Amino acid sequence: MRKLIAAAALTMMVSACSGEENFTSPSQREAKRRAATAASRNATQELHRGMALDYTGDIDTDFIIAMIPQHQSAIDMARAQLAHGQDPEARKLAKKIVDTQTGELAQMRTWLAKRQSSDAATKTQSQVAR
Repeated sequence: MRKLIAAAALTMMVSACSGEENFTSPSQREAKRRAATAASRNATQELHRGMALDYTGDIDTDFIIAMIPQHQSAIDMARAQLAHGQDPEARKLAKKIVDTQTGELAQMRTWLAKRQSSDAATKTQSQVAR
């Protein structure tokens, strides 16, 4: 009889504690919220710092340079969502953002490196021709 009562009590406790929120104290939940907010805020602050651009006057280069911090910030915010978020649809979107924009970011950095290398070669050639 005691085993039956213990089993019933355990079943009721497990049913009542169906979500992660029920297994953490209010202070632990608040700490998680603060960490999530800090991660999102840091990503946004990095975006603002990255947008302080030194424009080159070349629209192609300026476009790529401006897009790099935007993509990096989006990736950072999406990773914060994946680390702290719960909503399945938001998590799915965050994963898609990480996957898509990581590839685009690599493409932009490769393009910029090639462009800068080409610009440096052109500059050197014009200096040698003088």
